[in-house]
Amino acid sequence: MQLHLKPCLPIMRSSYRHVLLYTTVLVLVACTSDPGDISISAAGAPESVLNPGDGSEVDQNSSNQTEPAAVDQTAQAQSGSQLLGNVTTDIPEDVEETAIGSIFVSGPSQLAVYTYADDADGQSNCLSSCAETWPPLLANEIYSGENPLFSTIERDDRSLQWAFKNRPLYSYRGDSGLNEINGNGLDGKWFVARPDPFEVVENQGLGQNILVVRGSVNAGINEPSIRTTDIDGDTLYIYTRDVPGFSNCNAGCAEDWPPLYADQGAVGAGRFSVITRSSGQLQWAHDGWPLYLYVADSGPGDTSGENVGGVWFVVAP
Repeated sequence: MQLHLKPCLPIMRSSYRHVLLYTTVLVLVACTSDPGDISISAAGAPESVLNPGDGSEVDQNSSNQTEPAAVDQTAQAQSGSQLLGNVTTDIPEDVEETAIGSIFVSGPSQLAVYTYADDADGQSNCLSSCAETWPPLLANEIYSGENPLFSTIERDDRSLQWAFKNRPLYSYRGDSGLNEINGNGLDGKWFVARPDPFEVVENQGLGQNILVVRGSVNAGINEPSIRTTDIDGDTLYIYTRDVPGFSNCNAGCAEDWPPLYADQGAVGAGRFSVITRSSGQLQWAHDGWPLYLYVADSGPGDTSGENVGGVWFVVAP
């Protein structure tokens, strides 16, 4: 049976009170809508209605719940520290000169790279809120490259973090661009990561490989911004009156033979280590023997300190 309705026609009368309430609803819709705005299915339920926002049809048979997008398993595996960190596939070995000397930088913004004194070799202890302030430098895969000083370690969340000499590496939220080192020295535990201030070169005069200064080095003054940069390539020496792990060259001796001072946060590796002088300053050592320069050397390649007094010798690694 088809029901023919005229717009706004009051058809509800007492003789039809047995008619279902559903019919009343249909009448009200018919009184307020265009006949073309609604269609009735066999079950009496609306198949489609106009979307009041834009006039488009909305399928009432479909669920109003949006299906969740497929979960990226790789992203799901990432922890909070990964999302906070500077994920990079590149080894963070780029070096820049700053007010306090040569430091490692990383990422498109070339942000300073830091180490944390409370970390252990191969283990990061900067987690949770610490990692929000000091985002770990993350790697996408285990590093198996040629630079033996760099590696990747596994964090507690199983993400991979870059390390230098097995010490985890970080950036600092307080830095925003190149040459910013606002995190250096914070809490006495955070220090910029630096390349080693020495390298092995061939010396033509001695006919052998020797150890020389590389880049800018700490001049041994408490103010970290006061450094000397005019001795790049100068020869390094050991003093046989020292003992491994301890320097006996102080006062006037240290004026003629300036120690190769190490910066706070410096970490030794292999045959190189960091010792503490009687003054409390840090000094680089080779096989435990403290390293020195010689003020009488005129520049790179000069080895005038060789065998001075029978106690000073060029380092031949």
